[in-house]
Amino acid sequence: MRSKDLIRESLQQNLSGLHVSRQRQTDMIDKIVGGKRMKRKMPFSIVLATILVLMSITALAAGTNLFSYFSNRDIRYGEVAEQAAHIAASPAQMESEALGKVSARIDSAYYDGQSLSVGCIIDNAVRIEAYTPSESELANAQTVIDPMEFPAGNPEERQVLDAFREAIEKGEPYGYAIYQIYPGGQTLANDIELPPCTGVEEYDDTGAYRVIRDYEAPLPEEVQNQDSLRLKIQLYESVNFHYFDGENIRCYQLASRDAGSITATVPRIQAETRAYAGTAAIEGVTFKARASLSAMQGKIILEADRDIFTLVTFQDGDESWQDLPWQLAVFDENGAEYRNMDGYSLTQLNPMEISIEGSGQLPKELHLYLLHAGSPDAYDYWPEADKGLENDHLVLTPCE
Repeated sequence: MRSKDLIRESLQQNLSGLHVSRQRQTDMIDKIVGGKRMKRKMPFSIVLATILVLMSITALAAGTNLFSYFSNRDIRYGEVAEQAAHIAASPAQMESEALGKVSARIDSAYYDGQSLSVGCIIDNAVRIEAYTPSESELANAQTVIDPMEFPAGNPEERQVLDAFREAIEKGEPYGYAIYQIYPGGQTLANDIELPPCTGVEEYDDTGAYRVIRDYEAPLPEEVQNQDSLRLKIQLYESVNFHYFDGENIRCYQLASRDAGSITATVPRIQAETRAYAGTAAIEGVTFKARASLSAMQGKIILEADRDIFTLVTFQDGDESWQDLPWQLAVFDENGAEYRNMDGYSLTQLNPMEISIEGSGQLPKELHLYLLHAGSPDAYDYWPEADKGLENDHLVLTPCE
């Protein structure tokens, strides 16, 4: 079975109760198969060893805020690290039967009135031990391609993960359980639920969890341009097992519960949000675009003077589906690309909204390339953007 078919099957099995938009599906698949933030798939042992090496290196940055800590993963964080507010709120203390004492806190945040990024740390957030599930537990388990890898916090945990890898190589049954406390998807700001978020995260070899969440911009009107935001992020505790039955890897959540919340007041920093606008006629179609961009995130609204964003049918062997044969690539005046936070595929809306990541700085211009698919009969049909900025495209410049 081809890799894309495995990915599609895994998504169907593991996200069967979850509704996500086409853009979110694209983004998830991009991350799985190798997007900007993920490396090409490596064997389990190499991935684990790489994680542990990276953790030991980045641990040297302890004491700085998470924006500095993750600057090697995303240049935006390094650019705004000095502006990001350090949060002095007292950490939430929890006592877990499986983990012991757990401390969680909001470490730092960047809020400029339009966009919000929040850094969180949970100490002693994960523990791993060997585990053999019962027949009833296995009956409810889902088959997965490859479970999420966690770094071992001590030699005993490392031995468990090594045994799991060796069991897969030998075709012998073996499993382990993961006990963890983690932040849930819901974040409240001044009692208003925030839209979905992206970001970066990692577990280190002590079991600590670090994450920066970038919430979709612009924020809801109720929390825009406030002097400060009162944040509340719900925490959860769960127990999951990963088990190799001799042929497949099986995963199942044994238990889950609320584990309290972390709160903080985040002040608004003095940072510019710049508006852009531009118009262009491309192959007989007039496009208008406007954008609002901060150092961290932005929103582009794109409109065509006719309904060109229509679905077409694509065929791949015996499988057919409908999709929009358009992509959007965004660059600054120097050719640096802005990542589309919803995935590259567009929607049928006209006008449509596209969320992009910032670069840590405000550009002089934004260059928008509309890319159209080639033959609908081909699966891999997207052309690459012309980074020389020579093709017909929209140029957005600052406006009032």
